[in-house]
Amino acid sequence: MQSWQGDYPVAQLKLLPHDQREQAVGFINDAKTFEQVWKAFKPGKNVPEIDFKTNLVLFARNTQFYNRISIGKVTVTNGVAEVLAMENMSAMPIEDKVAMSLVVIARQGVTAVQSGDKNIPTNKSN
Repeated sequence: MQSWQGDYPVAQLKLLPHDQREQAVGFINDAKTFEQVWKAFKPGKNVPEIDFKTNLVLFARNTQFYNRISIGKVTVTNGVAEVLAMENMSAMPIEDKVAMSLVVIARQGVTAVQSGDKNIPTNKSN
């Protein structure tokens, strides 16, 4: 399972899918969006090749405080992918960066991603 962790600039949150910019968990389902997010997330590093016909990229990020974060596992129940993310706890305010984790999962059988108390359908374009 491909995954990455690191800091993401707050100024570039606008590159995340439009309806997921405020969410702690979301997904990227196209190469163009992924490339833009990757270049902000890992500047100077080659963009990983991901087949978006068969995969999705899930993200988990800070929304309240700056805390290191990593995706521990993803479970899919009745088509809904749920991300289990672990983060250290701090009271450091979010200023110019958030911590973010990305993971590649198989698209097959996933119809939505759980984000907080709502599900975001994966079949719409970002």
